[in-house]
Amino acid sequence: SALPGEGATTVSVHLVQAAAAMERRVLIIDGQFRRGGTRMSSLLGIKPAPGLSDYINHRASLSDITQRLSWESNLFAISSGTEVLDPTRLLSSHRMKDLMTRMEKTFDLVVYTMPPLMGLADVGLVASNTNGVLLVTSLGRRSIGDALNRTLERMQVAQVPVVGLVVNRVKNYAVDFYARSG
Repeated sequence: SALPGEGATTVSVHLVQAAAAMERRVLIIDGQFRRGGTRMSSLLGIKPAPGLSDYINHRASLSDITQRLSWESNLFAISSGTEVLDPTRLLSSHRMKDLMTRMEKTFDLVVYTMPPLMGLADVGLVASNTNGVLLVTSLGRRSIGDALNRTLERMQVAQVPVVGLVVNRVKNYAVDFYARSG
């Protein structure tokens, strides 16, 4: 998402659940080191640590951090792990790039939940090693137009393909719009 609170983590969780239900082998990785990754962990009911940061910092093995969801045999998750002070260093590391390459060969779909794009290099570091970015936005927020445009410009400059745009909270916006214009 361009801004916080637009529902990108929730959309990502639903996306991987749908893909796993279609008998695809799916992995979701929480790259939101700055928030401690609690949102994805709570949505999926997984342990928040050890996770990705612990693996990159050589404190946990890949088998220690990869969690298979008990209610969906094709769905695996890696939480963000222990909170870190310098997420950019971890995401730009050789160990992260090696992990991404390995996971791409192991799974049919790998989804990374990332912090909002505005003002952070984190997304660009991961996105440049993927097939593209799925942006999530919410209707009804005054600042979203400018933020979304700047985000799309940043993706274009970084030559990261935007594979789609999910417009979230459409129903609530439409109901509110019609109530006000009524």
